[in-house]
Amino acid sequence: MEFILEKKAKWTDMVSSVAPGFGFVINEKVKKIFEEFMLPPHVFYPINICSKKEVRLYYWFHFVTTGFWDWVDREQSVLSLRSILPNER
Repeated sequence: MEFILEKKAKWTDMVSSVAPGFGFVINEKVKKIFEEFMLPPHVFYPINICSKKEVRLYYWFHFVTTGFWDWVDREQSVLSLRSILPNER
């Protein structure tokens, strides 16, 4: 995964984004802080963040949902797929 920042964007420890869900985009500094604590099930996926001519390594800190299907009444549930993109709704 790779993000390209807007031209006026400034480097920060945590990058805001509308996607991906279930986590945060963080740099190595924040990753080390998070690793010092008891976290819920998770994975750190490497991400390249590009700005102008510079590329930096960040991580998508993704929460792993365990036992999700145990919470769902499959017989009474309906699944709908929906795009987050306005032109594809």
